[in-house]
Amino acid sequence: MSASPTTFAGFGEDQKVRGLERSLPLALIQRSPLSHERRRNPVPPLIRPETPDDAEAIRQLTQLALAGLPFAAGDEQDVPGRLRARGRLTVSLVTIGDGGIIGHAAFSRMWRGPEPTEWYALGPLSVAPAAQKTGIGGALVRAGLTDLKAAGAEGVVLTGNPAYYHRFGFVVRPDLAPPGEPAAYFQVLAFGSQAPPADLTFDRAFYS
Repeated sequence: MSASPTTFAGFGEDQKVRGLERSLPLALIQRSPLSHERRRNPVPPLIRPETPDDAEAIRQLTQLALAGLPFAAGDEQDVPGRLRARGRLTVSLVTIGDGGIIGHAAFSRMWRGPEPTEWYALGPLSVAPAAQKTGIGGALVRAGLTDLKAAGAEGVVLTGNPAYYHRFGFVVRPDLAPPGEPAAYFQVLAFGSQAPPADLTFDRAFYS
């Protein structure tokens, strides 16, 4: 399963939540020459919604960032594309740094039988190895959670490293893990007082 700490974004019918650009305008970054002065004073990273031109960069970043992790299934790099193709990528945020995309977070709806819910899955969450432990992943997570909460979501679930995600309020709930998911890594963040139903499932795009 690929709902590790990183994957989701899209342009389909389900993309009702769009993150706002944060930090400097992207146009300013694009116009700035890659000069010696810029290398000495790099442009602060920008978080913005993905665009159609970002798809391949997101795939490559996800593959690089998640390779070999214990909760990864090995096909995480394909999940954003499958969600996108099916119109199921609700929120997809990227971080732009010097040289291009250095971070990505995807959010998609969880399902209860044939019906979509107001619970969302975070994953994959990817940060370029050279940019890890700089706060980029945390900023992406918080931006996505803020957008979803403002849109009326009930909460977010994920499969990922508990030592990382507890700082955002996620709680390990092995009793709620969907069939086939590594229960020790399944986590829940409720925006209200209600826990998610026990029969939630990830979108089929996580599996094929």
